[in-house]
Amino acid sequence: MFKLLLVLIMIYSAPSLAEDELLSDPTRPADLSLLPWSSEQTINKERAYILSQIYISNKTRNAIINKQKVRVGDWLFNTAEVIKITNNSVYLQIDDHIKIITIAPLIKHIITKH
Repeated sequence: MFKLLLVLIMIYSAPSLAEDELLSDPTRPADLSLLPWSSEQTINKERAYILSQIYISNKTRNAIINKQKVRVGDWLFNTAEVIKITNNSVYLQIDDHIKIITIAPLIKHIITKH
């Protein structure tokens, strides 16, 4: 009788234990709402501007920001105006401030003497 009671307790408690554990499926697609360019997050947070290329010739200065080709005077997402393009950076006017984005973050070389 004791064994039967023990088995019944184990059977009925097993589903509640499984509900407490949050098992995730490793093959499930990623949650794209966590990305910086997700529509839900960009409403309340500043957009991430990614500068990937700058092209300068005698007549034109173009840049690729978030896979969009822009030049001085163009707008990104109707919120940021391109106001200047230099050899390694782009200046964006966003509301009352200027944001400078660069192709690669500046790297400081630290030289140590042994």
